[in-house]
Amino acid sequence: NKNNTAVLNQTGELNVSDIVQDGNHGVARVTQDGFGHLSLVNQSGGNNNRAFVKQSGSFQDSDVMQVGSNNTANVIQN
Repeated sequence: NKNNTAVLNQTGELNVSDIVQDGNHGVARVTQDGFGHLSLVNQSGGNNNRAFVKQSGSFQDSDVMQVGSNNTANVIQN
């Protein structure tokens, strides 16, 4: 009963994203626009976690770890 959703959009060069979903009904959406971004999303166990990451410009780093249930993370880096 996982039903997880991961959406990754990358525009530019040398962008890296790692999405791990080990729960139920998780949602991770990552948008990287620019150069040299790093995004890590780890939804480890639990249910109904949401992570939204938007990176633009150059060399932005984001690390989101969600353990448990019903967590929401919104990251915007310009």
